[in-house]
Amino acid sequence: MHSDGTDARRLASGILAKSFRQWSPDGRRILVAMLIDGDVEIATVDAASGRVERLTHSLGEDRDPMWAPNGSRIVFSSVRNGRSDIYLMRDDGTEVQALTNDQAEDVSPAWSPDGSSVAFASGSGANRDLYLVRLPDRRRERLTEGAGVTKDASRWSPDGTRIAIQTAKDTNYDVQIVRLADRNRRVLASSPAFDGHFSWSPDGAHLAFISHRDGFDALYLADAGGGRVTRLTRTASLNSDWSH
Repeated sequence: MHSDGTDARRLASGILAKSFRQWSPDGRRILVAMLIDGDVEIATVDAASGRVERLTHSLGEDRDPMWAPNGSRIVFSSVRNGRSDIYLMRDDGTEVQALTNDQAEDVSPAWSPDGSSVAFASGSGANRDLYLVRLPDRRRERLTEGAGVTKDASRWSPDGTRIAIQTAKDTNYDVQIVRLADRNRRVLASSPAFDGHFSWSPDGAHLAFISHRDGFDALYLADAGGGRVTRLTRTASLNSDWSH
């Protein structure tokens, strides 16, 4: 639709309500997980025409798609082999490769800003931690121990030195930051209620996040260095995103 709200039109149907959606780096396509022929598949939607291009054709669910920073490849999770692993493919759905192959549940992949690595969550419940696989040698590294990382996608800082994660202990959800240089993990946002759905500022100095700490989902701003947390909205708010 136009910026004034007129001429709204539907681009596609069947897109999963809670799935991650992302514009291609060139701004022409939108990457989605959607229900096709009774299965969850990865597809792109052309922003101008609404044309849907199906990229995956597996019997297991394909989810969590994310563009590489240069737009040439897509990383995603799939249960095509009976368990959830991380896969890589070209932006047209060809040359599918497995990045992980283990008994753990591997989900929620996230590209590093320079496209050299993919972070992902592996395990289940309180035993789910953050891992890293480096390209192209597929070297795997464990970044946290006992973090209880959720399936919500992690977010790299713009400079690629830190990763923001959501952790869970029973019904309490917090936002933490992992520093790659020394694997240091510290709490950024914590309350007895939900804290999550975060995004980095373009300069990496702050994180915006949603919290239910005041009895409703409001937008908050946190100093990424561990300082002040400020509430920005006084009405119910949804996922945050920064302007560039």
